[in-house]
Amino acid sequence: MTNINRFFKLAHIFNKARIIKNRIETEKNGLAKIIVEIKPYKRDSNRCPICRRKCSGYDTLGKRSKGRPKKEKQDKADMIKGSSFAVGKTSENLTLRQKETLNTIKTMTPRYYRAYDMKEALRLILKMNDYENAKDSLKKWRWRASHSRIESFKELAEKIKRNEEFILNTIRYGFSNARIEATNNKIKLIIRRSYGFKNITNMHDMIYLCCSSLVIPLPGRHYEYKKTS
Repeated sequence: MTNINRFFKLAHIFNKARIIKNRIETEKNGLAKIIVEIKPYKRDSNRCPICRRKCSGYDTLGKRSKGRPKKEKQDKADMIKGSSFAVGKTSENLTLRQKETLNTIKTMTPRYYRAYDMKEALRLILKMNDYENAKDSLKKWRWRASHSRIESFKELAEKIKRNEEFILNTIRYGFSNARIEATNNKIKLIIRRSYGFKNITNMHDMIYLCCSSLVIPLPGRHYEYKKTS
């Protein structure tokens, strides 16, 4: 009985058969009869032969279906992959080849080109000098972004709506916090470089040295000091 169970367990492991039931019956002459009922194993549709879980990547034969995209989709992916530099540049600084790339994107992937167009429109709004014109243009841009069916632009439209007053103040007065943000970023990098300093004074000295116009004269070098009024 032990050998028979071992055989059918191995058969079950190798997807050959399944044990339904097994029992021992005694006949009239006193002999024992072993009865084992088995059922041929049928591979389930869309089921991985390794982990035995249902998976859409496997066909009815248990073999993995082709995972490569079609040629048209692959061409689109290759074209978009090589266009990141062209999309990141401003429209007035594009080369002839980059303009051709954008025209191809406009034809093949209108959604991608629509995102680029909204990015450029927002950039031009932030460069405006007229407060009222910028306010109207920003309102139209928010409506367009909220109805663009692109989640990232929808989130951006909500953020602009919350901070619209401060954005328009930047356009009205011509001031921004770009220098402050740049200085804060530089200080963060200096703090990261200062890991392992024995005391905080050394870190403060490094910040003063990098963020100011201090010039430390070194032997054998000539420096021209600029007078500050």
